[in-house]
Amino acid sequence: MQFIVQNVRIYANEEDRLLWLPHKSGNYNTNLSYKRMVKRLQRNEIQAEDQQDANGSKLWAKIWKIKGVQPRVITFLWRVLHNALFTAKKLNGIFPNVPPVCARCGEQEENIIHLIFTCPSSKAVWFASPLGFRVQDPNVNVNQLIVNVMQNLQHEQLALFLNMMWQVWKARCEFIFRAVPFEVRNVLLKSQASTMVPNGIQGVSRKKRDFITHYELPVGAALAILNGSWDQKNDIGTACVIYKPDGTFHSAKSFSGVAPDAFTAEATTLLNALNHINSLQIICTSIHIFTDSKNLVQSIDIYDMKNIPSWHASTILQGCFTFMQQHRQVTLRYARREHVRQAHSLANQARRERCGVIIDGGENTYLLPVAFKWSRAA
Repeated sequence: MQFIVQNVRIYANEEDRLLWLPHKSGNYNTNLSYKRMVKRLQRNEIQAEDQQDANGSKLWAKIWKIKGVQPRVITFLWRVLHNALFTAKKLNGIFPNVPPVCARCGEQEENIIHLIFTCPSSKAVWFASPLGFRVQDPNVNVNQLIVNVMQNLQHEQLALFLNMMWQVWKARCEFIFRAVPFEVRNVLLKSQASTMVPNGIQGVSRKKRDFITHYELPVGAALAILNGSWDQKNDIGTACVIYKPDGTFHSAKSFSGVAPDAFTAEATTLLNALNHINSLQIICTSIHIFTDSKNLVQSIDIYDMKNIPSWHASTILQGCFTFMQQHRQVTLRYARREHVRQAHSLANQARRERCGVIIDGGENTYLLPVAFKWSRAA
């Protein structure tokens, strides 16, 4: 230190002035200062990314590979971990006229921890779930809590955990914006139904699986998948695969017969399916029937008999329309061919062999060919 002080050059004939060391002239330069700040920020970001990769990359890789979790749920998780969720407390910081108190309990400020975990209604959901998860400390760090929980859960439990977070958020929003009561049972049913991943898509690559359509079904709704097969010899096969409201397989039935054209085969498929469904005792709030025939769905929706190719098909459709008018809980909807492939295979088999089959859930397990999810309240 003494050596450094003794060797400092002092210019007695010049005034003292401030020097900016980054520039060789000693003068402050805005352009150079901006470049240095950008480099420093980039360095910090790289270090932060390296730290995040070391701590969280494996976790996020695990999350993206989970079956039964939709991309929007992952996006929701990202918003939670980055404090980008518009809770009442966050909105109060932007708009002071918005009260920060939770709209459900009316007792505490609604932050992310309170919204998802510690509000009495949210607590009831987690307590009643198979996970039995509880958060005692309302001041716990949400990021650390979620990361610790996810690191200790298996794939199926993690899927249920994430879906429950999502469904609690949705139920809270519906309570606030639509005045829909926050019901613990509905939140649990929706979470468990969303977590059920059909084995039929487990072997499909992620890129292809992401394009599979997700059809929203009301809670308590049963599902029927139809398909008809026709050939030039006028032989037809029809098939109906039915699933219970909880998503498990109920039964399947195929028929064989004759029809003059493909549309008549599809109409016959619907009539056979309606008769079959009517003979079953399925406890459900509604039945959603899916077919890959757009013309059939259109004809039933608007009851258009003008463009029907034959009187035979017209007669069949009149019977279908009458049945659906009497049973308002039955709905006909369109699905793409790849999403009804199980019924398509059964229909082709019945047409080729000219013989139908009946399969019940006790002896066989049919795989759901598309990720149907129960999401809206009944």
